[in-house]
Amino acid sequence: MRRLGLPELAVATITLAAIALAVAGCSSSTKPTGKASSRTTSAATTSTSGTRQSSGSTTTAAPSTPSCDQAPVSEVGQALGLHLQSPSSQVTGTVTVCTYSGSPGPVTIRFQSGESSSTFEAAEQSFQQHGEPTTDVPGLGDAAYSSTVGSGQFQDNTIVVLKGSVELLITAPVVLDDINALARQILPSI
Repeated sequence: MRRLGLPELAVATITLAAIALAVAGCSSSTKPTGKASSRTTSAATTSTSGTRQSSGSTTTAAPSTPSCDQAPVSEVGQALGLHLQSPSSQVTGTVTVCTYSGSPGPVTIRFQSGESSSTFEAAEQSFQQHGEPTTDVPGLGDAAYSSTVGSGQFQDNTIVVLKGSVELLITAPVVLDDINALARQILPSI
């Protein structure tokens, strides 16, 4: 079996994460899983859109989409101990993907607004179904989990956090503790 190089591994990790989140977004199931009872989340009661009164009529405001400005390259590089380039940003609907080039590999920070605890749990299950075991990360956001792909110098770690109705995903070729610290820096801006 051929070992994947770091660029291929990063692409595979990002692709699997995108597939998992896409599958979760397409899920119509609202039945909670057994894991839901072990987590405390406020997302189920958080509205994903606000209402405002204007000239006697009610309109619904779309959820705001986070931007890469919430994860400046200087803060990301310092937290992860990496020399990184300014991110490229891709915005698709309520999803913003920020990709920072660097060595030993790229860092991906993904924001998705309009999430709920059920879609968050479905995405975690998709990680597991695609061969990426997850571990709960207590005390981070409303709910969080981590996953590791690869080994040795070809290892990428991911932490996914739900805060209110926003999901934050960070994937980087560094230890989970550094990613956890970066997530804690970014969360107040969400």
